[in-house]
Amino acid sequence: MNKILLILFFLISAFSYSQSNIKGKVIDAETKSELPYANIGIQGTNIGTVSDKKGDFNLNLKKNLRPYDTLQFSFLGYKTNLIQISSLLNKENVVEMIPQSDQLTEVIIPSKKPKEKTIGRSHIGTGTLWFNFYSAGEVQDDKLGTEAGMKFNLNGDYRLKSLNFYVGSNQYNSVKFRLNIYRLANNEPTELLNREDIIFDVGDIQSDWFKVDLDTYNIYLKEELGSFAVTIQWLESIKKAPDSKFFAIPLGINPLDTKYFREKGMSTWESSNHNLSFYLEVDRY
Repeated sequence: MNKILLILFFLISAFSYSQSNIKGKVIDAETKSELPYANIGIQGTNIGTVSDKKGDFNLNLKKNLRPYDTLQFSFLGYKTNLIQISSLLNKENVVEMIPQSDQLTEVIIPSKKPKEKTIGRSHIGTGTLWFNFYSAGEVQDDKLGTEAGMKFNLNGDYRLKSLNFYVGSNQYNSVKFRLNIYRLANNEPTELLNREDIIFDVGDIQSDWFKVDLDTYNIYLKEELGSFAVTIQWLESIKKAPDSKFFAIPLGINPLDTKYFREKGMSTWESSNHNLSFYLEVDRY
């Protein structure tokens, strides 16, 4: 009898989680200031979101979850915060993030004159392949945290000057993205290499290149790093129409290239031998 009650308890718990939302605000534990666009999710799953510009979040639990599953909160420059889901249900939450001590390494600027270089796919291509942040016919209408990008190889010491990508189709008045630069391990993005958030807005442009200026961030990558990944992560958007879903970048097939994608900020990375119309302008030393 006790075993039956225990099984029923877990089934009811899982069902109630699947019908629930978790709401709250992400703030700095010391200053109490709001933290915009924090990554929130369950590690290794497609359950996740990002906080908005005021630090507020609303996460819909769309799957059955175990009572001891934990929600992970992350923000650049802060310690990761893990909180059990059961303690977040049915209330307004305030999630405090503790700043990490700044361990910036000294950047040694090379004295020799650099050479300007372009790396990546700087053409649109003649094919009809596109990478779209939404899948065709998708019912779900929440792409907060979706991330896509490319692998780049280092052939010298690089200073990153800009990221450029081609917007082929765009049904949004505005999309806010975060640019992330990752170290690779076992050919998969791992540790963030940028020391501050790089956030930018793409307006109502179509069939044109968009440039993200990186000059002021002073991002230097040493040749011994070997390779790295640059991605853009969807943070916020304003639609042109209620059914707007298309934001697409041209895509080619190349066995020598690697494209990365994940549904949410805590999801497992997927990779494929494709190349986005996605390139970097760099100074090579």
